[in-house]
Amino acid sequence: WSVRKDEIAAFARNILEQATLDRRDPRARYDPLDEQRVTALCNHLRDNFSYTLTNPPPKTDPIGEFLFQNRAGHCELFASGLAAMCRSIGISARVMTGYRLSEFSWIGKFYVVRQDDAHAWCEIELAHAGWRTFDATPPAAVAAEHRVDRSWWSSIHELHEYLDYLWM
Repeated sequence: WSVRKDEIAAFARNILEQATLDRRDPRARYDPLDEQRVTALCNHLRDNFSYTLTNPPPKTDPIGEFLFQNRAGHCELFASGLAAMCRSIGISARVMTGYRLSEFSWIGKFYVVRQDDAHAWCEIELAHAGWRTFDATPPAAVAAEHRVDRSWWSSIHELHEYLDYLWM
């Protein structure tokens, strides 16, 4: 697929103009307003895009599809969309993937990490702070996706996991 760099840059600049933030020199390594710019782009994605686990159609540019057609996607698309917009206007950005720890075993005193806890976010390089984390995925969707069940059945399951952990 072809990368829609110019469209993404125009889209990012339009969002920043609506937030009344000055245009950034794309050749500058850092700019004092970069943190405000990234926050505005993050907020735009959170407020105007929907969370879904559905993937874009095959053989299409997933980021272009996310930003310009579907306006819906999973955390990898939110992170990639934010990184693409930042990079298109000269802000250093990278997509990070890992796990969101949300389930703590009170019996074993450790965090339980499952495949379902996988998450993606962005890191942006800022002059005064180095690489900083920005997550454009709507927080309510992330919380719902990683919600921990605290019923009596989950307590039995937690005990079983702890015994399994000790056995290993």
